[in-house]
Amino acid sequence: MPARDRVAVVFVHGFFSGPHTWDPLVNLLEEDEEMKFADVHRFPYSSPKLRLRPDRRIPDFNDLADRLRTFLELRADRYERFVLVAHSQGGLVVQRFLSRVIADTRGPDLASIKSVVLFACPNEGSEFALSLRVRFLRNPQEQQLRPLHEQVQDAQRRVLEKIVYAKELGPGSCPIPFHVYGGTEDNIVRRSSAQSNFPQPRMLAGDHSGIIRPTSPDADVYQALRTHVLEASQTPGPQAAVPVAGPPHPGDRDKAQRFLRALPPHAPWLRGLRTQNFYTHSGKVDRLFDEAVTELMTDPVWYVDPALHEADAACQQAAQDLNEATEGLFADPLTPAALAALDGLAHPQDSYVLRPGQYRPGVTEHKLHELRVVFFERYDALVRLLNERSLLTP
Repeated sequence: MPARDRVAVVFVHGFFSGPHTWDPLVNLLEEDEEMKFADVHRFPYSSPKLRLRPDRRIPDFNDLADRLRTFLELRADRYERFVLVAHSQGGLVVQRFLSRVIADTRGPDLASIKSVVLFACPNEGSEFALSLRVRFLRNPQEQQLRPLHEQVQDAQRRVLEKIVYAKELGPGSCPIPFHVYGGTEDNIVRRSSAQSNFPQPRMLAGDHSGIIRPTSPDADVYQALRTHVLEASQTPGPQAAVPVAGPPHPGDRDKAQRFLRALPPHAPWLRGLRTQNFYTHSGKVDRLFDEAVTELMTDPVWYVDPALHEADAACQQAAQDLNEATEGLFADPLTPAALAALDGLAHPQDSYVLRPGQYRPGVTEHKLHELRVVFFERYDALVRLLNERSLLTP
């Protein structure tokens, strides 16, 4: 059977685990004569309890999501159909990957994914041993397993709206069926978290690890997986690509120029906001960013192109969230006389520094960092789309 007629079944393991966790399911799948069209691929990633080497770090969900994207892209030339199967934290990695692709307005890139199967995924976090985890684990993966983590919830909302309930393939959407299962004896990921807001959730026998360890081909978990892989094998290949957009609308060109004047990609202050430590975040950067956000939020004109409108709305929301988080953090440390003696300031607020007491190292910095990551993800997605539409130049 040619590779393009086969189905790639990609297994994504969970927290403190590895590809071996899938052995029971994979063995049954490979021994099933009726499933010979399915090729097994295990997505490995680092999930250690601790990282003792100072030259290495534990990857966070964004790292893992982008790594999964690369993993699938390297196999995309061989398969027209993929099924993603995830356990526990692996389901959050899959959702972060899908969310980031949609945020990049690359919906057609997901067209070969025919099904997503989640087993015991903590969609709303896990409270199991939470106080001990918070106290003793300094692990970026564990942090996003805590109940109702903001980035996890944001990714899930986008997945539900733009993938699970999507009606058509486009830059900002791609319909993919989700099959969500919880474990009847699972005390690590309770039923409410495993099922969350996904449609038609189901339960399987087993605890958190036992749910994916069938002992025979008749086990419900294997029969469920088998059914979803068979369904994927019978679906058409990737849907037709979205037609290339025609010449940009003149109104969109004017709108794009207003956006680029407010947030110019190559402006030194914006590059500084992208890379600098928030301990050195200056009043000037804060002022310019606030002015840009105000200008964008008060522009009454929308993009005509639906994809641009969607990407612009996402970018504006992320910009507003970051701008609001810095409100009240800065104050003028100089007396009026000292300020008057300074040369080279375009605006008095340029001398502002972080206000003592308002800025809490570690806590505030972590929050600002997360908001900054989201903003630049959405900003870069919009700029890429403007470039595709030939709207980056006057």
